[in-house]
Amino acid sequence: MNFGYPISETQRLGFSFGVTDTKITAGQYAVQEIKSSPRLEPEVENWYESTLQADGTYAAAEVLRPIAELPITALTVPEQLGFLDLNGDEYLNFSVTGSWLQSTLNRGQLATRGVSQSVALAALQGPAAAWIAESRQAYAQAGREAAQALSVPEVPGGTFLFVDVADALDDRGLVGWLGDAADRGLFLSPGPSFGDYPTHVRVCFTCAPPDVTQRGIAVMKSLLARS
Repeated sequence: MNFGYPISETQRLGFSFGVTDTKITAGQYAVQEIKSSPRLEPEVENWYESTLQADGTYAAAEVLRPIAELPITALTVPEQLGFLDLNGDEYLNFSVTGSWLQSTLNRGQLATRGVSQSVALAALQGPAAAWIAESRQAYAQAGREAAQALSVPEVPGGTFLFVDVADALDDRGLVGWLGDAADRGLFLSPGPSFGDYPTHVRVCFTCAPPDVTQRGIAVMKSLLARS
């Protein structure tokens, strides 16, 4: 719902109120951070109770049972919960926006003189607002800790760190160092993919939960310590 109120010939104030009902559906191959795995797909409605014996024969016919009767002991407990497991998949959010617009254009389309400028401020209220605030704080702290651990400048508004690993390289170069990192479960982006950074790697400290990021930084520190 939008409402505008003119305050002069070239300026007006705008107000809007919105309601958003969002349902998130994870794909079949959604990563662990989104939805934990292994998991049962919604389309699976039945399971077979096997009567297979040790000698390879069946004691009786297999029985088809509803999925609701599947014992919890038959399921593998995920190592970590994903975002949808922790926060749910349905969100009802309310937003309020206030804006100011000034336009001195000589016509609405293909203007040849004048200027148009606006400022807007939006506020979000709902389950997502709390998660956004919490995540912003958690990942900002993760970025600060990563920068301190790797002895590089902190990034006040970004999600990446560029780290020069030149002192830790051997005759295999950056590719070899990245291979060693991958062998230990740490995957980093090579600096040359982003410009003239032949001995740098790019570290993303928001692509995984903060505790996972901390473990990755510890691995990286040990690789750098070999220099």
